[in-house]
Amino acid sequence: MQPFPGQSLEALRRRHGGPVLPLRADLDAIEADRRMARQKVEAEERRGELEAELRAEQQQAREEAERSRLEALDQPRSSGTAPASAAPEPPSLPLPLPAEPAAGPALPALPQAPPAPSPGGMP
Repeated sequence: MQPFPGQSLEALRRRHGGPVLPLRADLDAIEADRRMARQKVEAEERRGELEAELRAEQQQAREEAERSRLEALDQPRSSGTAPASAAPEPPSLPLPLPAEPAAGPALPALPQAPPAPSPGGMP
């Protein structure tokens, strides 16, 4: 059995030139590169899913807060009272101010400073 003419690697190299390099491939390195690329894609997908979940939770929390706020505003109206945001009426009579501060524990008297020396006592 003879090879088909012009199809051998040596013939192709002679025809097209180029350096003679071995055709060995590092399959472990190629597989490691593929694995790293796959892990990177999976990590990006997980990150996107987590961000989407976080956005959904934040949106739900905002909607719940808005719903609670609206319910709080609607409750006083439904019971016939003024809404909570209305200003309270001031009291008709002013409240008396306390005459003395609240009594607390008795504090000891502060010591008195000694009298200043007289000018005649200096040499």
